[in-house]
Amino acid sequence: MNISDTSMHESLAAFLGKFVRLQQDDFAQLQSKLMVRQFPKKHIITREGDKEEHLYFIVKGLVHQYFMKGEEMITTDLVPEGTISGAVASFLSGRPSHYYLETIEPVTALSISRDDLTALYASDTKWQRFGRILTTHFLLQLELHMLDSIRYSIRERLAHFAEEHPGLLKRVPQRRLASYLAIEPETFTRLKPLVPSKRKPVVSKQAAPIGDKALRSDSFTHQKKINPAYLEYAFRYFQQFMPLSKAEMEALLHYCEFREFGKKAILVQEGEVDNYLNMVVKGLVIKYVKVKKGEVILQLATEGHVIHSELSYLCRNPSPVTVQTLEPTILLSMRYDKMEEALIKYPQGEMLGLKILEGMYIKKDERKYAWQAVDVRQRFLDYMERHPHMLQRVPQKYIASYLNIKPETFSRLKHLTRSRQTY
Repeated sequence: MNISDTSMHESLAAFLGKFVRLQQDDFAQLQSKLMVRQFPKKHIITREGDKEEHLYFIVKGLVHQYFMKGEEMITTDLVPEGTISGAVASFLSGRPSHYYLETIEPVTALSISRDDLTALYASDTKWQRFGRILTTHFLLQLELHMLDSIRYSIRERLAHFAEEHPGLLKRVPQRRLASYLAIEPETFTRLKPLVPSKRKPVVSKQAAPIGDKALRSDSFTHQKKINPAYLEYAFRYFQQFMPLSKAEMEALLHYCEFREFGKKAILVQEGEVDNYLNMVVKGLVIKYVKVKKGEVILQLATEGHVIHSELSYLCRNPSPVTVQTLEPTILLSMRYDKMEEALIKYPQGEMLGLKILEGMYIKKDERKYAWQAVDVRQRFLDYMERHPHMLQRVPQKYIASYLNIKPETFSRLKHLTRSRQTY
């Protein structure tokens, strides 16, 4: 079946219209950068170790992303027509891909190269906004898939997928779908006939604060006088993403506030809307999700790391997670309304927002890959090499949860750090 150029571009316009409004001239400029690509069934578009040079809007067909763990193929994404595919982390970072990208069906796609997309960003802030919104979409999809794999049972994951993507149940090979949902093939075969036509809502209990005597976030105090060292710290942080002068930094801080919290303060509770994007200037903050058997730690944020409930802050929805301090903490925070104001009024706002979101996506994808691809021992050693002081700052059970390691296994592995020098 041949697809006309008009039909392909109308399909892309409909997809992009969900996120951003493009004028006719803008879309024509984007069209000039696109290339029609066609791939046969079982064609490898990107290989592990390649640097991803393109993003692909799938007009027709089906693509899956996977990596090899020994002889086992682990599927990490399924992309049908009407959305965008590619080894996104590699595309954003310029580093070799962890993943293969392969067609399951014959595919017709519209592709754009990294160089062409970068040129669009450089041409006008409207394209930086386009990139920021597109990267937000990638980030939220990744976060949602990771959360669903943690908080839902095997049957719930299958039911959720069947409701969201009913057509894919017949198009995706069963082993690939089982891998994507982290279900053993035999279990998948047994459960598939039991999938209900409608998914029952999963009601999670209100997450209790980790640790005793937790404090509410409304107990924070603003610093009356900002420590110059914190300003310098913030300046260095933003310089990671793009060059800023001291004057530009001071203009950016107009939209931010320094907030100070005590130990075990709740910054946002599950079920609340998160109003702040935070960078840790001093202290330690964790993010976790409540599950039937306790809590699963999703993030341990120390100095220089960004932490918030992405799905809540960016979508203005109730948070599925809780964010809490473990130490007395100072945050550089941007309230959601101030972020919107900064994106309009601050000259570098869109590009800075785009670069920060790209960095967040790359880190989150690296963590997801480590969870799935790296064995327990190596995962422990890698983390301890990068964060040698965390055992002194964080309760052992929290680090074990964050690394997806059983507490008893974590205790056995600790001896591997004893021969290392502590600084």
